[in-house]
Amino acid sequence: MSYSICPGYLLYFSQPGFKHLKACFLTVMVFAIGLLNPETSLSQSSYKIFNSGTDQIKLSGTSTLHDWTMASQSVNGQGQFIITNNMIGSITGLNFILQVQNLKSNDNAMDHNAWKALKYEQFPNILYKLKKSQIKPASGNQQSILTLGELTIAGVAKEISMEVTCLVKADKTISCKGSKKLNMTDFQVEPPSFLMGAMKTGNEIELQFDLILKQ
Repeated sequence: MSYSICPGYLLYFSQPGFKHLKACFLTVMVFAIGLLNPETSLSQSSYKIFNSGTDQIKLSGTSTLHDWTMASQSVNGQGQFIITNNMIGSITGLNFILQVQNLKSNDNAMDHNAWKALKYEQFPNILYKLKKSQIKPASGNQQSILTLGELTIAGVAKEISMEVTCLVKADKTISCKGSKKLNMTDFQVEPPSFLMGAMKTGNEIELQFDLILKQ
């Protein structure tokens, strides 16, 4: 006489029934692992930086005459995100490439001196690659993300930490904003001078970014 148990589960304690029991057990275990690790059941999505025609990256600093700012409206890059309920669950990758000659001010002479100081002919791009991130508890819809990445300027790579503010918008694009103060000499860049040395820039600069990423 055989016995049955009901688990959607009708199992029979005969030889075929034990095979069914084993298959059912494995299914339950996989489901349980999915509950314990919800990200395993979620797929990451690739996003690209969207060039919206507004200033996306700025470099600003001081000089002996006045403060200065150079900005770029064109940046290339992409990131991999896991989004759940319109919130960022994790970031598995993020990088951008900025052509030095896309950084411009309202002064052509200043631009050329700045590009020269950044060694643009030898190293035409400024590069950033995310190494790891930690998502802090959300404040409303905005999320603060602690990041550690590698920034390469004039061929010199340095690890930098930044706090980035991100927002998943209603149109499913992702806004990422942040800033970081840097010293030019840390990247072996000599602070440029202008007007035959009458105007000298300070060593400290601030990198600011306001990026939109979309699928």
